[in-house]
Amino acid sequence: MHAPPPPGLERVRVVTPWDDAKKTLKEAFDMSDADIAAAGALSDEDLAQAGPAPALFADCLLVVCRCTRTYPSPGILLPGSG
Repeated sequence: MHAPPPPGLERVRVVTPWDDAKKTLKEAFDMSDADIAAAGALSDEDLAQAGPAPALFADCLLVVCRCTRTYPSPGILLPGSG
């Protein structure tokens, strides 16, 4: 059982080890080694300059919506969903 989230958070932050994420990006999403290396080289400062969290969330939501349309069957699990 997971520990409860800290006060003020709805749930505990999901942490995925980078090696696991790289494997998923390559195998499930056909991301190139060069793009994965570039993403791995991003610093916290680079990410902070990427834009406000709501804009990043909107981009992520768009990906989820596209995946849902592509894989509408409840029997198909998206990468990382279990």
